[in-house]
Amino acid sequence: MAECQKLVTEFDQVVRELASAGERIAAVRRTQEELLRSGHPFGVSIKAKGTDLQHLWSRVNEVANERQQALQGAIQVHKFDQDADETLGWLEEKEAHQVALE
Repeated sequence: MAECQKLVTEFDQVVRELASAGERIAAVRRTQEELLRSGHPFGVSIKAKGTDLQHLWSRVNEVANERQQALQGAIQVHKFDQDADETLGWLEEKEAHQVALE
């Protein structure tokens, strides 16, 4: 469980970096739109690069969301295992106590 928590903490840093990058992506996209509106002679190249940027940004966010869900799922499994082990131990203790009384 501690290892999962460590991974979540480390991944939180990645999420913060992505949030910061989101601001940068938005600024680049605004510049792209301005250049395209102004009829820049390299408009085709600018548009293609903007499309590549958007696709990669979407993919990075998708992978980050998948990773975040996987980490949360792993924490839930570890928590379940811990709770189940504690409950099994408690039940075995009660069973041993009942057998001793017989």
